[in-house]
Amino acid sequence: MIPASGIDLSACEDPACTAVHLILTDDDGVEFAVASLEPDQARELAVQLNLFADRNEASGLREAGRLT
Repeated sequence: MIPASGIDLSACEDPACTAVHLILTDDDGVEFAVASLEPDQARELAVQLNLFADRNEASGLREAGRLT
């Protein structure tokens, strides 16, 4: 797995396009993953990312004895 150092989001330049573009870059700024997501996919990804971030953060705090 390549750790993403940069995450860029952009909208289509074509006004008829509703996709959200997700671009992941490495430490050198080289793109290694690109996805075009429809708005509902982008929203679902945002929800899932929030859930995973909260869960992993809580796990780290629990391991450090800062959360019971």
